[in-house]
Amino acid sequence: MNPEIFRIRHRCAGPVSVLFTAFLAASLLLTVLTVGAEASVRMRKNIDDLTPQELAAYEHAIDVMRQKSLANKNDRAGYLWQAWVHNCNGVPVPDSGAAVPIAADPAKNGWFSDADAFCPRMKAPPAGFHTEHPGMCEHAKDLFLPWHRAEFFYYEQALRAADPEGRTGPSTRGVTVPYWNFTQTPTGVRFPKAFENRESPLFYPGRTEGPLTEEDRQRTSPYLLAYLIRDLKWPQFGGYQVGGPGNYGAFEAMIHNYMHDTYIGGVLDTPTTAGLDPIFFSYHAFIDYILEEWIDSHAASEITSPNQYLRGQQSPAFQSPPGFVPGTGVQTMGQVKNYLDIKALGYGFDGGGRPQFLSEADLTRLTTAYDAENKQGFGQAPQSFFTYLLSEGGARGYHSGATPAVVQSVPVVLPSGAPDSLAAVELVRKPLHQGYSYQADVYLHPASVPADLKDDAFRSRYLATSVNYWELSGPGHDHGDMTETRLTAAVQQPVASIQAGALRKEAWMMTVGITPAGPAARPDDFDQPRLTAIPAQ
Repeated sequence: MNPEIFRIRHRCAGPVSVLFTAFLAASLLLTVLTVGAEASVRMRKNIDDLTPQELAAYEHAIDVMRQKSLANKNDRAGYLWQAWVHNCNGVPVPDSGAAVPIAADPAKNGWFSDADAFCPRMKAPPAGFHTEHPGMCEHAKDLFLPWHRAEFFYYEQALRAADPEGRTGPSTRGVTVPYWNFTQTPTGVRFPKAFENRESPLFYPGRTEGPLTEEDRQRTSPYLLAYLIRDLKWPQFGGYQVGGPGNYGAFEAMIHNYMHDTYIGGVLDTPTTAGLDPIFFSYHAFIDYILEEWIDSHAASEITSPNQYLRGQQSPAFQSPPGFVPGTGVQTMGQVKNYLDIKALGYGFDGGGRPQFLSEADLTRLTTAYDAENKQGFGQAPQSFFTYLLSEGGARGYHSGATPAVVQSVPVVLPSGAPDSLAAVELVRKPLHQGYSYQADVYLHPASVPADLKDDAFRSRYLATSVNYWELSGPGHDHGDMTETRLTAAVQQPVASIQAGALRKEAWMMTVGITPAGPAARPDDFDQPRLTAIPAQ
Protein backbone atom coordinates (compact mmCIF):
# COMPACT_ATOMS: atom_id res chain seq x y z
CA MET A 1 0.00 0.00 0.00
CA ASN A 2 1.46 3.39 -1.01
CA PRO A 3 2.06 5.80 1.91
CA GLU A 4 0.69 8.55 -0.36
CA ILE A 5 -2.83 7.39 0.50
CA PHE A 6 -2.30 8.64 4.04
CA ARG A 7 -1.62 12.22 2.97
CA ILE A 8 -4.38 14.82 3.48
CA ARG A 9 -4.85 17.29 0.69
CA HIS A 10 -6.34 20.68 1.60
CA ARG A 11 -8.12 22.75 -1.01
CA CYS A 12 -8.77 26.51 -0.54
CA ALA A 13 -11.58 28.52 -2.14
CA GLY A 14 -13.08 31.99 -1.90
CA PRO A 15 -15.59 33.28 0.69
CA VAL A 16 -17.67 30.54 2.22
CA SER A 17 -21.22 30.57 3.45
CA VAL A 18 -22.28 29.69 6.97
CA LEU A 19 -23.57 26.38 5.62
CA PHE A 20 -20.27 25.64 3.99
CA THR A 21 -18.43 26.65 7.17
CA ALA A 22 -20.46 24.10 9.10
CA PHE A 23 -19.74 21.52 6.43
CA LEU A 24 -16.04 22.37 6.60
CA ALA A 25 -16.04 22.01 10.38
CA ALA A 26 -17.68 18.59 10.09
CA SER A 27 -15.17 17.61 7.44
CA LEU A 28 -12.29 18.70 9.65
CA LEU A 29 -13.70 16.63 12.52
CA LEU A 30 -13.93 13.62 10.21
CA THR A 31 -10.36 14.29 9.07
CA VAL A 32 -9.12 14.34 12.66
CA LEU A 33 -10.88 11.05 13.36
CA THR A 34 -9.47 9.57 10.16
CA VAL A 35 -5.95 10.74 10.99
CA GLY A 36 -6.33 9.21 14.45
CA ALA A 37 -7.33 5.90 12.91
CA GLU A 38 -4.50 6.02 10.39
CA ALA A 39 -1.97 6.85 13.12
CA SER A 40 -2.57 3.33 14.41
CA VAL A 41 -1.33 1.86 11.12
CA ARG A 42 2.21 0.65 11.69
CA MET A 43 4.53 0.96 8.70
CA ARG A 44 6.97 -1.74 7.71
CA LYS A 45 10.17 -0.17 6.40
CA ASN A 46 13.02 -1.39 4.25
CA ILE A 47 15.60 -2.77 6.71
CA ASP A 48 18.22 -0.53 5.11
CA ASP A 49 16.07 2.52 5.94
CA LEU A 50 15.76 1.81 9.67
CA THR A 51 17.24 4.45 11.94
CA PRO A 52 19.88 3.18 14.39
CA GLN A 53 17.23 3.38 17.11
CA GLU A 54 14.69 1.39 15.06
CA LEU A 55 17.25 -1.27 14.20
CA ALA A 56 18.29 -1.54 17.86
CA ALA A 57 14.65 -2.00 18.90
CA TYR A 58 14.15 -4.74 16.30
CA GLU A 59 17.32 -6.53 17.35
CA HIS A 60 16.27 -6.25 20.99
CA ALA A 61 12.85 -7.73 20.21
CA ILE A 62 14.47 -10.69 18.44
CA ASP A 63 16.89 -11.21 21.32
CA VAL A 64 14.17 -11.10 24.00
CA MET A 65 12.09 -13.59 22.00
CA ARG A 66 15.17 -15.80 21.80
CA GLN A 67 15.63 -15.59 25.58
CA LYS A 68 11.97 -16.55 26.09
CA SER A 69 12.53 -19.71 24.07
CA LEU A 70 15.70 -20.55 25.98
CA ALA A 71 13.68 -20.31 29.20
CA ASN A 72 10.84 -22.39 27.76
CA LYS A 73 10.97 -23.81 24.26
CA ASN A 74 7.16 -24.07 24.23
CA ASP A 75 6.53 -20.37 24.97
CA ARG A 76 4.26 -19.29 22.12
CA ALA A 77 5.60 -15.74 22.34
CA GLY A 78 9.16 -17.02 21.99
CA TYR A 79 11.20 -17.05 18.81
CA LEU A 80 11.41 -20.82 18.49
CA TRP A 81 7.66 -21.34 18.62
CA GLN A 82 7.18 -18.62 16.00
CA ALA A 83 9.75 -20.37 13.81
CA TRP A 84 7.92 -23.64 14.40
CA VAL A 85 4.66 -22.06 13.21
CA HIS A 86 6.23 -22.15 9.77
CA ASN A 87 7.71 -25.59 9.89
CA CYS A 88 6.51 -27.91 12.64
CA ASN A 89 3.26 -29.87 12.70
CA GLY A 90 3.60 -31.32 16.18
CA VAL A 91 5.70 -31.00 19.36
CA PRO A 92 5.38 -32.77 22.74
CA VAL A 93 4.32 -30.37 25.53
CA PRO A 94 4.14 -31.27 29.27
CA ASP A 95 0.58 -31.81 30.51
CA SER A 96 1.55 -29.84 33.64
CA GLY A 97 2.43 -26.75 31.61
CA ALA A 98 5.94 -26.81 33.10
CA ALA A 99 8.64 -24.88 31.25
CA VAL A 100 11.12 -26.84 29.13
CA PRO A 101 14.37 -24.83 29.19
CA ILE A 102 17.05 -25.30 26.54
CA ALA A 103 20.63 -24.06 26.20
CA ALA A 104 22.07 -21.61 23.69
CA ASP A 105 24.61 -22.99 21.22
CA PRO A 106 27.77 -20.83 21.10
CA ALA A 107 28.57 -22.20 17.66
CA LYS A 108 25.31 -20.73 16.38
CA ASN A 109 25.80 -17.16 17.61
CA GLY A 110 23.74 -17.88 20.72
CA TRP A 111 20.89 -19.49 18.81
CA PHE A 112 19.42 -22.91 19.56
CA SER A 113 21.14 -26.24 18.99
CA ASP A 114 19.85 -28.36 16.13
CA ALA A 115 18.65 -30.98 18.61
CA ASP A 116 16.42 -28.45 20.37
CA ALA A 117 15.35 -26.40 17.36
CA PHE A 118 14.58 -28.93 14.66
CA CYS A 119 11.01 -30.12 14.56
CA PRO A 120 10.78 -33.63 16.07
CA ARG A 121 9.47 -36.50 14.01
CA MET A 122 5.75 -36.98 14.40
CA LYS A 123 5.07 -39.74 16.93
CA ALA A 124 2.97 -40.39 20.02
CA PRO A 125 4.04 -38.13 22.91
CA PRO A 126 5.63 -39.75 25.99
CA ALA A 127 3.68 -40.21 29.21
CA GLY A 128 2.85 -36.89 30.84
CA PHE A 129 2.98 -35.03 27.52
CA HIS A 130 0.49 -34.14 24.80
CA THR A 131 1.00 -32.99 21.23
CA GLU A 132 0.52 -29.37 20.23
CA HIS A 133 0.62 -28.16 16.65
CA PRO A 134 2.60 -24.94 16.09
CA GLY A 135 1.76 -24.75 12.39
CA MET A 136 2.37 -25.81 8.84
CA CYS A 137 3.30 -23.48 6.02
CA GLU A 138 1.31 -23.66 2.79
CA HIS A 139 3.14 -24.05 -0.49
CA ALA A 140 2.40 -25.02 -4.10
CA LYS A 141 -1.18 -23.77 -3.85
CA ASP A 142 -3.25 -20.59 -3.62
CA LEU A 143 -2.85 -20.45 0.18
CA PHE A 144 0.89 -19.73 -0.04
CA LEU A 145 0.78 -15.92 0.16
CA PRO A 146 -2.23 -15.52 2.52
CA TRP A 147 -0.83 -18.12 4.93
CA HIS A 148 2.47 -16.28 5.30
CA ARG A 149 0.61 -13.00 5.83
CA ALA A 150 -1.30 -14.63 8.69
CA GLU A 151 1.95 -15.94 10.18
CA PHE A 152 3.40 -12.44 10.18
CA PHE A 153 0.30 -10.88 11.72
CA TYR A 154 1.02 -12.90 14.87
CA TYR A 155 4.82 -12.77 14.65
CA GLU A 156 4.73 -8.96 14.79
CA GLN A 157 2.62 -9.16 17.92
CA ALA A 158 5.29 -11.38 19.49
CA LEU A 159 7.91 -8.77 18.55
CA ARG A 160 5.95 -5.92 20.12
CA ALA A 161 5.24 -7.97 23.25
CA ALA A 162 8.95 -8.72 23.77
CA ASP A 163 9.74 -5.64 25.89
CA PRO A 164 7.13 -2.92 25.31
CA GLU A 165 8.15 -0.96 28.41
CA GLY A 166 11.82 -1.02 27.46
CA ARG A 167 12.93 -2.54 30.75
CA THR A 168 16.02 -4.30 29.39
CA GLY A 169 16.62 -2.34 26.19
CA PRO A 170 14.82 -0.16 23.64
CA SER A 171 11.03 -0.35 23.78
CA THR A 172 9.62 -2.87 21.33
CA ARG A 173 6.09 -1.44 21.46
CA GLY A 174 6.19 -0.05 17.91
CA VAL A 175 8.38 -2.66 16.23
CA THR A 176 7.37 -4.01 12.85
CA VAL A 177 9.10 -6.56 10.61
CA PRO A 178 11.47 -4.68 8.30
CA TYR A 179 11.43 -6.00 4.76
CA TRP A 180 14.41 -6.88 2.58
CA ASN A 181 13.96 -5.86 -1.06
CA PHE A 182 16.09 -8.54 -2.66
CA THR A 183 15.64 -7.05 -6.15
CA GLN A 184 17.91 -4.15 -5.15
CA THR A 185 21.70 -4.17 -4.79
CA PRO A 186 22.52 -5.41 -1.28
CA THR A 187 24.11 -2.99 1.17
CA GLY A 188 26.25 -5.84 2.49
CA VAL A 189 28.28 -8.32 0.49
CA ARG A 190 25.26 -10.49 -0.25
CA PHE A 191 22.50 -9.42 2.14
CA PRO A 192 21.47 -6.21 3.89
CA LYS A 193 24.41 -5.25 6.10
CA ALA A 194 22.29 -5.65 9.26
CA PHE A 195 22.21 -9.40 8.62
CA GLU A 196 25.97 -9.64 8.07
CA ASN A 197 26.89 -8.13 11.45
CA ARG A 198 28.18 -11.14 13.38
CA GLU A 199 27.58 -9.40 16.70
CA SER A 200 23.87 -8.96 15.97
CA PRO A 201 21.10 -11.41 16.87
CA LEU A 202 20.09 -11.05 13.21
CA PHE A 203 23.16 -13.05 12.20
CA TYR A 204 22.64 -16.78 11.75
CA PRO A 205 25.49 -19.04 10.57
CA GLY A 206 25.38 -21.23 7.50
CA ARG A 207 23.93 -18.92 4.86
CA THR A 208 25.34 -18.81 1.35
CA GLU A 209 28.35 -16.50 1.34
CA GLY A 210 30.14 -14.37 -1.22
CA PRO A 211 29.05 -11.75 -3.75
CA LEU A 212 25.99 -12.25 -5.92
CA THR A 213 26.42 -14.35 -9.02
CA GLU A 214 24.94 -13.45 -12.37
CA GLU A 215 22.36 -16.18 -11.79
CA ASP A 216 21.40 -14.61 -8.44
CA ARG A 217 20.86 -11.28 -10.17
CA GLN A 218 18.78 -12.80 -12.94
CA ARG A 219 16.56 -14.78 -10.56
CA THR A 220 15.79 -11.57 -8.65
CA SER A 221 15.31 -9.37 -11.72
CA PRO A 222 12.98 -6.45 -10.91
CA TYR A 223 11.64 -6.75 -14.46
CA LEU A 224 10.70 -10.39 -13.97
CA LEU A 225 8.98 -9.47 -10.70
CA ALA A 226 7.14 -6.54 -12.32
CA TYR A 227 5.93 -8.79 -15.14
CA LEU A 228 4.57 -11.34 -12.66
CA ILE A 229 2.83 -8.65 -10.58
CA ARG A 230 1.41 -6.52 -13.37
CA ASP A 231 0.49 -9.10 -16.03
CA LEU A 232 -0.56 -12.31 -14.27
CA LYS A 233 -3.99 -13.11 -12.91
CA TRP A 234 -4.29 -14.68 -9.47
CA PRO A 235 -3.93 -18.42 -10.20
CA GLN A 236 -0.91 -17.89 -12.44
CA PHE A 237 0.65 -15.46 -9.95
CA GLY A 238 -0.38 -16.76 -6.52
CA GLY A 239 -1.17 -20.43 -7.09
CA TYR A 240 -4.08 -22.72 -7.86
CA GLN A 241 -6.70 -24.16 -5.55
CA VAL A 242 -6.11 -27.69 -4.31
CA GLY A 243 -7.45 -30.07 -6.94
CA GLY A 244 -7.24 -27.40 -9.65
CA PRO A 245 -5.45 -27.60 -13.00
CA GLY A 246 -2.15 -26.34 -11.60
CA ASN A 247 -0.32 -25.86 -8.30
CA TYR A 248 2.53 -23.38 -7.92
CA GLY A 249 2.00 -19.75 -8.78
CA ALA A 250 4.72 -18.28 -10.99
CA PHE A 251 6.15 -16.06 -8.25
CA GLU A 252 6.69 -18.98 -5.90
CA ALA A 253 8.19 -21.23 -8.58
CA MET A 254 10.35 -18.64 -10.32
CA ILE A 255 11.66 -16.46 -7.48
CA HIS A 256 10.67 -17.64 -3.99
CA ASN A 257 11.99 -21.20 -4.24
CA TYR A 258 15.35 -20.18 -5.73
CA MET A 259 15.83 -17.64 -2.95
CA HIS A 260 15.33 -20.30 -0.27
CA ASP A 261 17.48 -22.97 -1.86
CA THR A 262 20.36 -21.09 -3.39
CA TYR A 263 20.49 -17.33 -2.85
CA ILE A 264 20.09 -17.54 0.98
CA GLY A 265 20.65 -21.22 1.66
CA GLY A 266 21.59 -22.46 5.13
CA VAL A 267 18.57 -23.42 7.20
CA LEU A 268 16.31 -21.78 4.62
CA ASP A 269 16.93 -24.60 2.19
CA THR A 270 14.16 -26.67 3.77
CA PRO A 271 10.74 -25.71 5.20
CA THR A 272 11.37 -27.62 8.43
CA THR A 273 14.10 -25.19 9.49
CA ALA A 274 13.55 -22.04 7.42
CA GLY A 275 12.09 -19.88 10.21
CA LEU A 276 15.08 -20.40 12.51
CA ASP A 277 17.09 -17.71 10.70
CA PRO A 278 15.83 -14.13 11.29
CA ILE A 279 16.52 -13.26 7.66
CA PHE A 280 13.53 -15.47 6.80
CA PHE A 281 11.15 -12.94 8.30
CA SER A 282 12.57 -9.91 6.45
CA TYR A 283 12.69 -11.93 3.23
CA HIS A 284 9.05 -12.90 3.59
CA ALA A 285 8.04 -9.40 4.74
CA PHE A 286 8.99 -8.24 1.25
CA ILE A 287 7.01 -11.11 -0.22
CA ASP A 288 4.01 -9.81 1.72
CA TYR A 289 4.71 -6.38 0.18
CA ILE A 290 4.71 -8.13 -3.23
CA LEU A 291 1.28 -9.60 -2.45
CA GLU A 292 -0.01 -6.12 -1.56
CA GLU A 293 1.43 -4.69 -4.77
CA TRP A 294 -0.38 -7.42 -6.72
CA ILE A 295 -3.64 -6.58 -4.92
CA ASP A 296 -3.16 -2.88 -5.74
CA SER A 297 -2.63 -3.82 -9.41
CA HIS A 298 -5.58 -6.22 -9.57
CA ALA A 299 -8.17 -6.87 -6.84
CA ALA A 300 -8.31 -8.78 -3.57
CA SER A 301 -11.60 -10.28 -4.73
CA GLU A 302 -9.68 -12.37 -7.31
CA ILE A 303 -7.89 -14.31 -4.56
CA THR A 304 -9.34 -17.80 -4.29
CA SER A 305 -10.25 -19.97 -1.27
CA PRO A 306 -11.37 -17.02 0.92
CA ASN A 307 -13.02 -19.33 3.47
CA GLN A 308 -10.07 -21.67 3.84
CA TYR A 309 -8.64 -21.88 7.36
CA LEU A 310 -4.90 -21.32 7.83
CA ARG A 311 -3.09 -23.74 10.11
CA GLY A 312 -1.19 -22.36 13.11
CA GLN A 313 -1.40 -22.29 16.92
CA GLN A 314 -0.72 -18.90 18.47
CA SER A 315 -0.81 -17.47 21.98
CA PRO A 316 -4.34 -16.68 23.21
CA ALA A 317 -2.87 -13.38 24.46
CA PHE A 318 -2.43 -12.23 20.87
CA GLN A 319 -5.14 -10.33 19.02
CA SER A 320 -7.05 -12.21 16.31
CA PRO A 321 -7.58 -10.60 12.89
CA PRO A 322 -10.82 -8.68 12.17
CA GLY A 323 -13.68 -11.05 11.37
CA PHE A 324 -11.95 -14.01 13.00
CA VAL A 325 -14.14 -17.07 13.51
CA PRO A 326 -12.48 -20.10 15.13
CA GLY A 327 -12.66 -23.27 13.15
CA THR A 328 -13.19 -26.75 14.49
CA GLY A 329 -10.43 -29.14 15.49
CA VAL A 330 -6.83 -27.93 15.63
CA GLN A 331 -6.45 -24.20 16.31
CA THR A 332 -5.97 -21.98 13.26
CA MET A 333 -4.94 -18.39 12.55
CA GLY A 334 -8.23 -17.65 10.83
CA GLN A 335 -9.37 -17.69 7.22
CA VAL A 336 -7.90 -16.27 4.04
CA LYS A 337 -10.56 -13.55 3.91
CA ASN A 338 -9.37 -12.22 7.28
CA TYR A 339 -6.05 -11.20 5.73
CA LEU A 340 -6.87 -9.34 2.53
CA ASP A 341 -7.04 -5.76 3.94
CA ILE A 342 -3.74 -4.78 5.56
CA LYS A 343 -5.07 -1.45 6.78
CA ALA A 344 -7.69 -3.33 8.81
CA LEU A 345 -4.87 -5.54 10.09
CA GLY A 346 -3.08 -2.40 11.28
CA TYR A 347 -0.05 -2.12 9.03
CA GLY A 348 1.22 -0.77 5.75
CA PHE A 349 4.47 -0.46 3.80
CA ASP A 350 6.83 2.52 3.69
CA GLY A 351 8.76 2.72 0.45
CA GLY A 352 11.24 5.19 1.91
CA GLY A 353 10.45 7.86 -0.67
CA ARG A 354 11.60 5.73 -3.60
CA PRO A 355 9.93 3.05 -5.73
CA GLN A 356 10.33 -0.49 -4.45
CA PHE A 357 8.78 -1.96 -7.62
CA LEU A 358 8.92 -1.13 -11.28
CA SER A 359 5.74 0.49 -12.51
CA GLU A 360 3.36 -0.54 -15.25
CA ALA A 361 4.98 2.16 -17.41
CA ASP A 362 8.45 0.71 -16.77
CA LEU A 363 7.25 -2.72 -17.81
CA THR A 364 5.51 -1.34 -20.90
CA ARG A 365 8.72 0.37 -22.01
CA LEU A 366 10.60 -2.92 -21.72
CA THR A 367 8.00 -5.01 -23.55
CA THR A 368 7.66 -2.35 -26.28
CA ALA A 369 11.43 -2.40 -26.78
CA TYR A 370 11.43 -6.19 -26.96
CA ASP A 371 8.59 -6.26 -29.48
CA ALA A 372 10.40 -3.71 -31.64
CA GLU A 373 13.57 -5.79 -31.63
CA ASN A 374 11.89 -9.16 -32.08
CA LYS A 375 9.15 -8.88 -34.68
CA GLN A 376 9.53 -12.40 -36.07
CA GLY A 377 8.28 -14.27 -33.02
CA PHE A 378 9.75 -16.74 -30.56
CA GLY A 379 12.79 -18.61 -31.79
CA GLN A 380 13.90 -15.94 -34.25
CA ALA A 381 15.51 -13.45 -31.85
CA PRO A 382 18.77 -13.96 -29.93
CA GLN A 383 16.84 -13.83 -26.66
CA SER A 384 13.42 -15.15 -25.71
CA PHE A 385 11.11 -12.82 -23.83
CA PHE A 386 11.79 -14.72 -20.60
CA THR A 387 15.54 -14.32 -21.08
CA TYR A 388 14.97 -10.64 -21.84
CA LEU A 389 13.17 -10.21 -18.50
CA LEU A 390 15.97 -11.98 -16.64
CA SER A 391 18.52 -9.79 -18.43
CA GLU A 392 16.54 -6.63 -17.55
CA GLY A 393 16.39 -5.63 -21.18
CA GLY A 394 20.10 -6.18 -21.78
CA ALA A 395 21.89 -8.67 -23.97
CA ARG A 396 23.47 -10.73 -21.20
CA GLY A 397 21.76 -13.98 -22.18
CA TYR A 398 20.75 -16.78 -19.83
CA HIS A 399 23.37 -17.60 -17.20
CA SER A 400 22.12 -20.88 -15.82
CA GLY A 401 21.19 -24.42 -16.79
CA ALA A 402 24.33 -25.29 -18.78
CA THR A 403 25.10 -28.51 -16.89
CA PRO A 404 21.83 -30.21 -15.93
CA ALA A 405 21.89 -33.68 -14.39
CA VAL A 406 18.87 -34.81 -16.41
CA VAL A 407 17.89 -33.78 -19.94
CA GLN A 408 14.59 -34.86 -21.50
CA SER A 409 13.51 -34.03 -25.04
CA VAL A 410 10.06 -34.80 -26.44
CA PRO A 411 8.19 -33.77 -29.60
CA VAL A 412 5.22 -31.54 -28.82
CA VAL A 413 2.09 -30.28 -30.49
CA LEU A 414 1.44 -26.67 -29.58
CA PRO A 415 -1.91 -26.13 -27.81
CA SER A 416 -4.55 -24.48 -29.97
CA GLY A 417 -4.56 -21.18 -28.09
CA ALA A 418 -8.21 -21.08 -27.01
CA PRO A 419 -8.98 -17.76 -25.26
CA ASP A 420 -9.94 -19.43 -21.98
CA SER A 421 -6.83 -21.63 -21.71
CA LEU A 422 -3.11 -21.39 -21.11
CA ALA A 423 -0.29 -23.46 -22.52
CA ALA A 424 1.60 -25.12 -19.66
CA VAL A 425 4.34 -27.66 -19.09
CA GLU A 426 3.80 -30.39 -16.51
CA LEU A 427 6.78 -31.95 -14.75
CA VAL A 428 6.34 -35.00 -12.53
CA ARG A 429 9.01 -36.46 -10.29
CA LYS A 430 8.25 -40.02 -9.27
CA PRO A 431 8.03 -41.19 -5.63
CA LEU A 432 11.54 -41.35 -4.20
CA HIS A 433 13.28 -42.67 -1.12
CA GLN A 434 14.90 -39.23 -0.73
CA GLY A 435 13.45 -36.04 -2.14
CA TYR A 436 15.41 -33.04 -3.38
CA SER A 437 14.89 -29.54 -4.70
CA TYR A 438 15.60 -28.87 -8.35
CA GLN A 439 15.60 -26.27 -11.08
CA ALA A 440 13.83 -27.04 -14.35
CA ASP A 441 14.72 -25.07 -17.47
CA VAL A 442 12.18 -25.53 -20.25
CA TYR A 443 13.17 -24.89 -23.87
CA LEU A 444 10.95 -24.89 -26.94
CA HIS A 445 12.85 -25.26 -30.19
CA PRO A 446 12.26 -26.41 -33.76
CA ALA A 447 12.89 -30.10 -34.26
CA SER A 448 15.53 -29.13 -36.84
CA VAL A 449 17.59 -27.41 -34.11
CA PRO A 450 19.52 -29.82 -31.84
CA ALA A 451 19.20 -29.15 -28.12
CA ASP A 452 22.65 -28.03 -27.01
CA LEU A 453 22.29 -26.86 -23.42
CA LYS A 454 25.99 -26.10 -23.13
CA ASP A 455 25.52 -23.43 -25.80
CA ASP A 456 24.68 -20.03 -24.28
CA ALA A 457 23.08 -18.93 -27.54
CA PHE A 458 20.71 -21.92 -27.60
CA ARG A 459 19.64 -21.44 -24.00
CA SER A 460 19.09 -17.70 -24.41
CA ARG A 461 17.10 -18.03 -27.63
CA TYR A 462 14.83 -20.94 -26.77
CA LEU A 463 14.27 -20.58 -23.01
CA ALA A 464 10.48 -20.70 -22.50
CA THR A 465 10.51 -20.64 -18.70
CA SER A 466 12.60 -21.64 -15.71
CA VAL A 467 11.07 -22.81 -12.43
CA ASN A 468 12.28 -24.24 -9.15
CA TYR A 469 10.78 -26.98 -7.04
CA TRP A 470 11.48 -26.56 -3.31
CA GLU A 471 11.53 -29.92 -1.55
CA LEU A 472 8.56 -29.93 0.83
CA SER A 473 8.76 -33.39 2.33
CA GLY A 474 10.63 -34.28 5.49
CA PRO A 475 10.21 -35.19 9.17
CA GLY A 476 7.40 -33.23 10.79
CA HIS A 477 6.32 -31.66 7.54
CA ASP A 478 3.31 -33.26 5.89
CA HIS A 479 3.44 -31.96 2.33
CA GLY A 480 3.92 -35.50 1.07
CA ASP A 481 6.83 -37.72 2.08
CA MET A 482 8.05 -39.97 -0.74
CA THR A 483 5.09 -39.20 -2.99
CA GLU A 484 5.30 -37.92 -6.53
CA THR A 485 5.78 -34.19 -6.99
CA ARG A 486 4.03 -32.29 -9.73
CA LEU A 487 5.08 -28.87 -11.00
CA THR A 488 2.94 -27.03 -13.53
CA ALA A 489 4.33 -23.92 -15.22
CA ALA A 490 2.63 -21.69 -17.79
CA VAL A 491 4.40 -21.12 -21.11
CA GLN A 492 1.62 -19.17 -22.79
CA GLN A 493 3.75 -16.24 -23.94
CA PRO A 494 6.25 -18.25 -26.01
CA VAL A 495 3.57 -20.59 -27.40
CA ALA A 496 1.39 -17.64 -28.48
CA SER A 497 4.45 -15.99 -30.03
CA ILE A 498 5.27 -19.14 -32.00
CA GLN A 499 1.69 -19.43 -33.25
CA ALA A 500 1.78 -15.83 -34.46
CA GLY A 501 5.31 -15.98 -35.87
CA ALA A 502 7.24 -17.17 -38.87
CA LEU A 503 8.03 -20.59 -37.38
CA ARG A 504 4.47 -21.63 -36.62
CA LYS A 505 4.48 -24.41 -39.25
CA GLU A 506 7.67 -25.98 -37.92
CA ALA A 507 7.70 -29.23 -35.95
CA TRP A 508 8.61 -28.38 -32.36
CA MET A 509 10.45 -30.09 -29.54
CA MET A 510 10.40 -29.43 -25.81
CA THR A 511 13.66 -30.00 -23.93
CA VAL A 512 13.79 -29.84 -20.14
CA GLY A 513 17.03 -29.60 -18.19
CA ILE A 514 16.85 -30.66 -14.52
CA THR A 515 19.52 -29.32 -12.14
CA PRO A 516 19.11 -30.71 -8.61
CA ALA A 517 20.16 -29.18 -5.31
CA GLY A 518 21.72 -31.84 -3.11
CA PRO A 519 21.35 -35.50 -4.14
CA ALA A 520 22.05 -36.27 -7.77
CA ALA A 521 18.99 -36.61 -9.97
CA ARG A 522 18.64 -39.65 -12.22
CA PRO A 523 16.85 -39.73 -15.57
CA ASP A 524 14.33 -42.28 -14.32
CA ASP A 525 13.35 -40.00 -11.40
CA PHE A 526 11.03 -38.12 -13.76
CA ASP A 527 8.16 -38.93 -16.06
CA GLN A 528 8.37 -37.47 -19.53
CA PRO A 529 7.38 -33.77 -19.49
CA ARG A 530 4.08 -32.82 -21.11
CA LEU A 531 3.01 -29.68 -22.93
CA THR A 532 -0.68 -29.22 -22.34
CA ALA A 533 -3.44 -26.63 -21.97
CA ILE A 534 -5.00 -25.66 -18.64
CA PRO A 535 -7.92 -23.33 -17.84
CA ALA A 536 -6.86 -19.69 -17.58
CA GLN A 537 -8.88 -19.19 -14.37
